[in-house]
Amino acid sequence: MSAPSLTAKGPLLVMWSLFVAAVLLLDWSTASRLYYAINVIGLVGFATAVGWFLMNGRWRYACLSVSVLLLVLYVIQWSIQIEELYSADREGGFGTAVYRLVQAWGILFAFHRERFGIPWAVLATYWDALMAPLQLLVIAFFLRAGRSQTS
Repeated sequence: MSAPSLTAKGPLLVMWSLFVAAVLLLDWSTASRLYYAINVIGLVGFATAVGWFLMNGRWRYACLSVSVLLLVLYVIQWSIQIEELYSADREGGFGTAVYRLVQAWGILFAFHRERFGIPWAVLATYWDALMAPLQLLVIAFFLRAGRSQTS
């Protein structure tokens, strides 16, 4: 099977590059250890994506592993946030806590947009809410690519 094309690798590299931009530009002075762990894994993900982009080979498996690890860390982060929201008001239930988390992302987007501009707000929202769902696409891409190579 031939190596993945630039059209397959390009979006992956752009996704990781946006993550790195968020890590470098956003303020992490009050961040928790989990946020720092996510940032470190994200930087490793960027490095492995660059390695895969340049060298092919088994870098694909490293990219897949980093994506899975980053997704797990995001799920842990969101679980903690949802639990905090749920424990503050148990009457609304779990679904309400999830809704409040999504609502908080919207409020933060509006705050960042007003204070720093749209590019900054998009970058912050990308880090908070969009990177993990994109990791699902990356994982699916790698699993599909791996399946097509074995058949």
